[in-house]
Amino acid sequence: MRALKAKDFLKIVTGNDLEFRMTGYQFKLIEDVRVENVTISHDFSFAKCKFKNLHFENVTVKGSLEFDQCHAKSIGIKNSDFTELSMQAVRMDSFYVCGNRSIGTLKINASLINDLDISENHRFDALHIGCANEIKKALLTSNGFHNGHGDSSHVYLCPERFCHLEIDRLNSGKLEFGTFGEFAKMRVNNVTAAEVALQNCSNEKSDVVFTNIKPKEDGTTKFTITNSKIGPEVFENKEIKEFDHFSAENSSIAEELSMLNHISQRKRGNLSSKLANFLFFTW
Repeated sequence: MRALKAKDFLKIVTGNDLEFRMTGYQFKLIEDVRVENVTISHDFSFAKCKFKNLHFENVTVKGSLEFDQCHAKSIGIKNSDFTELSMQAVRMDSFYVCGNRSIGTLKINASLINDLDISENHRFDALHIGCANEIKKALLTSNGFHNGHGDSSHVYLCPERFCHLEIDRLNSGKLEFGTFGEFAKMRVNNVTAAEVALQNCSNEKSDVVFTNIKPKEDGTTKFTITNSKIGPEVFENKEIKEFDHFSAENSSIAEELSMLNHISQRKRGNLSSKLANFLFFTW
């Protein structure tokens, strides 16, 4: 594995290291690196490389950046625009993506991260945090508030191996959850989305609370729960009632709704009569 200095890495990302573009050789950075005020025009994949502190600021990335089986103390991206960033089986103490104008698609899979911060990003297309990650603390706040009309953005989270996850002030086309982690704490607050979906989730051994989840004002909105064991106590403000359509398939919450059929039926928009009974009882 080659030992590189900061100037050598800058040569790579500006496209001036032709050998790396052809071979993608492995390297170890022996210095902290700040990449600032440049345009990265090519796709780059860093495989089995080692970094200290790597910081991107005021950078435009027109291609994709992929970190595959890399080790780092910290990686950060701030005040930048990028098209696609992928973290695959990466180990690092800190990863932050904050204050960016546009972050396109961000994928984190099978990675070990102690501290994850994705905050204050104006626009995004997709945020994907997969099921095989091990993340101690994750904070996602104030993202997507410049996504605009007809927002098709998608946030997918599978927090099965999180210790603490907080989502606050999110604007997205779709918010989707996979498995909730056991003995984990998760707070989801102040979300606006056209669609919210929960699949294969259970709050039996985790501390999960949804508060102030609102549908977007334009278009049809829906809330779906599939193959899950969760009860209405998860939703503090009875968020389900605000969405145009609700469905619960193979989920314990559907059973709780059916038990409330002794309450007089009351229709709210396009909601099912079972859900209307539940909302009348709890609201």
